[in-house]
Amino acid sequence: MTRHFLLFLFLFVGSHSFLQDANDVISIEFDNEPLLQALKRLKKNSTERFAYSAQELRGHKVNGQFKNKSVPTILEIILPSDLSFTFSNGLILIYRAEDLSASNQAPGLFNFRLMGECRDFYTREVLPYATIKSSNSEITVQSNQDGEFQIEAFFSDTCSISISYVGYKESVVRPIDFQNPKKIQVLLKPESTLINGALIESYESPPIVSRKRDF
Repeated sequence: MTRHFLLFLFLFVGSHSFLQDANDVISIEFDNEPLLQALKRLKKNSTERFAYSAQELRGHKVNGQFKNKSVPTILEIILPSDLSFTFSNGLILIYRAEDLSASNQAPGLFNFRLMGECRDFYTREVLPYATIKSSNSEITVQSNQDGEFQIEAFFSDTCSISISYVGYKESVVRPIDFQNPKKIQVLLKPESTLINGALIESYESPPIVSRKRDF
């Protein structure tokens, strides 16, 4: 209940401060232009900073001619009904409300630096050069030789990331499910290998072997 109240307060106060602080007045025209491109032009022609998921903007086109209009006024008109926006600390955050509330958990962090490390579930050895992908954007990074990774401006702590590594099962996690959402540790389990009818968990010591039954 408290988390939902804080989210409401963030959106309420943020949207009102947006109207007060976003003083850019610009003239711009869109002719069946992709929404992502339209936002890039808005950013270029104003002093505001923007944060959004490029994947959420796909498939939307923008039309309209605006003369001496503020950025929030333009956004209120061009954004589709499933997207909304707010403003906090000089940043315009565009988000899909249904995604943020899908898990019945209100996000506590927006546009933050996500740090983490990848390790073997059993041995706790680091996994260098694992692939980390953000589920709601095109962001893809790799862990370094120490298994550590970093994603700048991660959209929100309720968004998920997938971690894959050769010989290991892919893992999908959300920062909000960790004690410290800004710094997480992801443990990957080795893939199972079938050898001569025996199911072996590779790289595990001691190995777990389960015999395949014949029916």
